[in-house]
Amino acid sequence: MENSMKNGGYMKKKKAFTLAEVLITLGIIGIVASMTLPAIIQKNQKTVAVTRIKKTYALLLQAFNSAQVDADPNGLTMLSYLSVVDEENDQKALTFFVENYIKSKFKIIKDYGYVTSRSAGLPNYYPLNGVIDADGNTFYGSKKYIFILSDGSIIYIGIGGDTTTARYLVAHIDINGVQKPNTIGKDVFCMVFFFPKVNSVKFFTLDKQKTRADYLRTCNKSAGTIDSRTCGALLQHDGWEMKSDYPW
Repeated sequence: MENSMKNGGYMKKKKAFTLAEVLITLGIIGIVASMTLPAIIQKNQKTVAVTRIKKTYALLLQAFNSAQVDADPNGLTMLSYLSVVDEENDQKALTFFVENYIKSKFKIIKDYGYVTSRSAGLPNYYPLNGVIDADGNTFYGSKKYIFILSDGSIIYIGIGGDTTTARYLVAHIDINGVQKPNTIGKDVFCMVFFFPKVNSVKFFTLDKQKTRADYLRTCNKSAGTIDSRTCGALLQHDGWEMKSDYPW
């Protein structure tokens, strides 16, 4: 009797969970996890993407601004290279730019030089609609100055414009290197720097884009290569945030 009595009463025998109850509980936990985990992972991916593109943008902005106003001791400037529209001078301009303004701000672990992305064996990039179009093929076939940073990012810098009054550098920034999704607007972003205009660095965007609705008309899940490049401008417009309607 003493063994079964405590504080004047009988001790209640603790009830153990049955195997069925444990399995049901684990099943519920699994269902909840399967519903919430993808959203958590996606939110983290978005945060990482925005943080990395914002950092790289800031450093490239410094480099572009320095190239705009600086000159070497011999008076050879970016503008003087870009004043001649041909591939030889384009290569000289990009090489000069990387050597003098990029390497002092970024740690480059692999320098491909002035090549096509195809010849470098780098990945194909898809627009948000998932179809590589004529503009995408042009990107892979045209020469750019390509290098990989210590954080794994790949930067492609090319030159656009066919007149001396409308020349510009175009930087495509792949924030996670060869890792997927390799999609413009998700892990690849584009910014443009115009010469000889001052303070005209911006993400690739159309001049007619004035409101957020304008950006969303181009940066959406049906966007081809050109329109997908406007997504960086949408991010900047939204204060470096991927909002719920961002086409992730």
